[in-house]
Amino acid sequence: MATPIPVENSFNTDPKSVISQGRVDLAVALRWAARLGLSEGVDNHFSMAVPDKDGRVRGDRFLINPYGWHWSEITASSLVLADAEGN
Repeated sequence: MATPIPVENSFNTDPKSVISQGRVDLAVALRWAARLGLSEGVDNHFSMAVPDKDGRVRGDRFLINPYGWHWSEITASSLVLADAEGN
């Protein structure tokens, strides 16, 4: 399992803003990968760790593309916000 690396930055760290922008960025990455033909095959996904309510990224909450959707169909609002237990 990948281990998140904490990064200090001057970007907006409001958790809601980070998640909203993360949804847009991840949807764009998925759709671009689909245009490049990288969506074929099994066991492919993109994910992004997101901060908790305290603004800390611990790697236990993340955005992921929904099962069964072609990457070219993904929108920011269709991405799933899940925790390590699958909730």
